[in-house]
Amino acid sequence: MINVLREKLERNKECWYILSVSFGQEVNVKKKLLTKKLDLKEVIAPEPLINDKDVDIYKYFLGYTFVKLQLDIDKYFEILEIENVFRFLGSVLAVTKKKCVYIPTKAPEREMCNVRDYLTGARRLNDISEFKVHDRIVVTKGDLSSIKGKILEIKKGYVKVLPEAFFQNVIIVPLTSIAHCK
Repeated sequence: MINVLREKLERNKECWYILSVSFGQEVNVKKKLLTKKLDLKEVIAPEPLINDKDVDIYKYFLGYTFVKLQLDIDKYFEILEIENVFRFLGSVLAVTKKKCVYIPTKAPEREMCNVRDYLTGARRLNDISEFKVHDRIVVTKGDLSSIKGKILEIKKGYVKVLPEAFFQNVIIVPLTSIAHCK
């Protein structure tokens, strides 16, 4: 099992990985990662918007910390030993009595740029979308699937669409339920 994991990790170049961590401990995990000699290129964690004794309000990506490094077997286990780190996101390699061993999945660089931009406030979540106002789209999921229309507004992960059929009212659907209309 460990040899298979070692082989998979040895083929890796420097890339992004996603760690599943304890909710509310993302920043602490980031600090602990930075104190280790892991040759990390970058670490991203959601930071609280309000840091009050009683209240921490976070943006998104709770329970995750993102790391960019060239991962090998030693770094893999050293990261997993950090308090409040559960696992790397990925596919299960083996299950033992005590835990599962995961083959870490690489996160695409383009997506990580979006995550970084969003968490640093450089972009709002709906700016990350590939859709723009006035784009022609088709609804791909749900009861309204196959309805074509034009985007009137994009707000907080949803789009307001004016359907092409003249008799229909404006509809609101999640960004994840539409595709560009050809």
